[in-house]
Amino acid sequence: MTERELIEYHIVESLRALEAEAEGELELAQFLRANTKSRLMNMSDKALWELANITADPPERTISQAFNELKTTRLN
Repeated sequence: MTERELIEYHIVESLRALEAEAEGELELAQFLRANTKSRLMNMSDKALWELANITADPPERTISQAFNELKTTRLN
């Protein structure tokens, strides 16, 4: 799987986890979030930066802030 495919898959799975949680499917949401974290751990910093660039929401969050949040998630 390419880094771009990992990024796209990460985004889709994150949205699925949010939907599952909203529908009260907490076990599924927890499972999807665990998979998301596992995927983040396999991404290079370059891929994380690209993901941060996609998910940053200026002016609320800069790309650097999003990148640091992703790195922190990956480490915890």
